[in-house]
Amino acid sequence: MPYYGVDFPGGARPTGRFSNGYNVADLVAKAMGFKRSPPAYLSLSRRSSRRHRLVARGIGRLNYASGEAGILDSTPIE
Repeated sequence: MPYYGVDFPGGARPTGRFSNGYNVADLVAKAMGFKRSPPAYLSLSRRSSRRHRLVARGIGRLNYASGEAGILDSTPIE
């Protein structure tokens, strides 16, 4: 199976996401009538902001744990 959304609908280029299709945020946005998926968290802050600089340097508080972690016992089973 392709990785990081390389087969995401609408394009053949990698999206950098942890999904090979729509994730929950995409489905909620679609149900609310949005034409596009929500933007990535860091893209919402100005590049000149303190938060953006800290996260970009790896010092800020941004949780990526959900990208690989699971809460169900069956998560690691394919």
